[in-house]
Amino acid sequence: MNSLKLTLLFSQFCCFLCFFGCLKKTGGVGDLNVLKKGGGGLIFDKNPSKLFYKAYQDKNNRRLDSITHLVRYYEKNLYGNVFWNNYLKNKINVTMQETREYYLKNRFYFKRKYEVLLVLHYLTQVIEEAKKVALSLFENDGNVRLETIKKYNIIHSKIKKGVLPSNVDNIVFSSLFKKNFGPIKSNLGYHIIEISDRFKKDSYIGLDEVYDEITRAIYNNKKFLLFNNLVDSLFLEYKND
Repeated sequence: MNSLKLTLLFSQFCCFLCFFGCLKKTGGVGDLNVLKKGGGGLIFDKNPSKLFYKAYQDKNNRRLDSITHLVRYYEKNLYGNVFWNNYLKNKINVTMQETREYYLKNRFYFKRKYEVLLVLHYLTQVIEEAKKVALSLFENDGNVRLETIKKYNIIHSKIKKGVLPSNVDNIVFSSLFKKNFGPIKSNLGYHIIEISDRFKKDSYIGLDEVYDEITRAIYNNKKFLLFNNLVDSLFLEYKND
């Protein structure tokens, strides 16, 4: 038996130990008190390992596979996964052009279902600090604004209606509220909000917002096709084995 096979078998054995160890923590393997006397004799506690064992027996008509058989089963799957992962390396690439073309062809599906606001939002429990931040943040002096944003770690975020406390939410999403807001008290503290942009319902979501999502979708589709082609090819190669 070569060293690789010994390593694999040892890893599988460790997985078995880890699995049964987890069960033991919940009253599983090795517990000699899992049986209790009931009205009709001995009954099982809610012991996961015992329950899984009984279910395995029932599904296999009370026939138990040997540990060697089980290890061989997992060994085959492990080697198969190693082959697939090695085969997959460097075989799939998604270009920026592919992602962009997918976005343009399917742009209709990338519409907002509700209004979204891009905001700078700061929350504090101290009213004096809230007033100070609001005064600096709403200042026309760009340097003062940048210093305030950096000092208090204020970052842009996108919010939809219902995320903020109701009294704040109603004002922020009101058509009367244009840009700056605060400080206003809620059950969470004092809010300072500056709206940088509004994205109306049914407006298109920008490519930058869904770029990763589209790229993953294209990648997964290519992976699925590659997998099926490989299976078909191997089936033809080994169908007589």
